[in-house]
Amino acid sequence: MLAMLPGMYEWIVIMGIFAMGFLATVLLAVIPCWMICKEAGFPPAMSLPMLVPTGNIVLLFYLAFADWPALRNSPGYEQ
Repeated sequence: MLAMLPGMYEWIVIMGIFAMGFLATVLLAVIPCWMICKEAGFPPAMSLPMLVPTGNIVLLFYLAFADWPALRNSPGYEQ
C-alpha cells in the first residue's frame, strides 16, 4: 500500500506542473483583464477575481454593463 504513494521527486514534478498551470492561467486571464480594467478607468486590481472560479463571470458581466469612468469625459457620452 505504501509503495503506491508518490515519492519526493514525483511530488516535485506534480507541484511543477501545478505551478505552470497557475502561471498559464495568470498569463491568459488576469493580465488581459488587468489591461482592460486599466483602460476602462477601473482599478487594475479589480481583475484579480479572474482567479476565482465564479469571480471571472461576475467580473465580465460587471465590465459589460457598468459605466466606464474613462468614457465619462468623452464627447457623445450619455448617461
